[in-house]
Amino acid sequence: KSLVRVRDGGRFWMLEMLREYAVERLQDSGEADEQRRRHAAYFGELAAEAAPQVAGPVPGDSLDRLAAEHANLSGALDFLHGRGEIAAALRLAADLGDYWYFRGHSQEGARRLAALLDADRAGSSEARGRALRAAGEMAISRGDLVLARRLATEAFAIAEERDDRRGRAVSGWQLGYVTAEEGDWVQARALLEESVEAFRHLGDVHLVLGVTRILAWINYE
Repeated sequence: KSLVRVRDGGRFWMLEMLREYAVERLQDSGEADEQRRRHAAYFGELAAEAAPQVAGPVPGDSLDRLAAEHANLSGALDFLHGRGEIAAALRLAADLGDYWYFRGHSQEGARRLAALLDADRAGSSEARGRALRAAGEMAISRGDLVLARRLATEAFAIAEERDDRRGRAVSGWQLGYVTAEEGDWVQARALLEESVEAFRHLGDVHLVLGVTRILAWINYE
């Protein structure tokens, strides 16, 4: 009890010197890799469970849960990437895309996604498509339309190849937004209207409203 204390919220805390000593003993035990693998698996499951809620209309509790585990999630990504387990790392990064975006970690998210997409050799996996869309949203938010178009175009192609209607709708609205910013109102409207119809068919009212607002902006212009 004198070495480990509980902070508000039930999280454990110990002196940094003690933590470093514990890490050294773990390394000496020969079990460090197995424990880190279990750690990464646990936080991968946490992120996968939270991702649909974070992308929904009321993401608050799930965002708070991920924020509380930010250091653990980053550590899990570092372990997976460092071990060359790119597919698992890419899935985790894709699940964290909206969290990074909404909680002001877009710079970290964009950096990690770019590195993993560059290292990924799967080509057209479901996780790659989601990671591309997450990176595309961040590129749009910082006004990098050239990168956003490249990412969304590849994501759109993967979605078509995999018959992923939601993926096609998301990358379609991203392409529509970029196309509108480039001044091609006709093509932008067609892409966005197709996405709205797809989201409506999928029952995603949240994204129907979001893309409809972009359409309203185009029609106003």
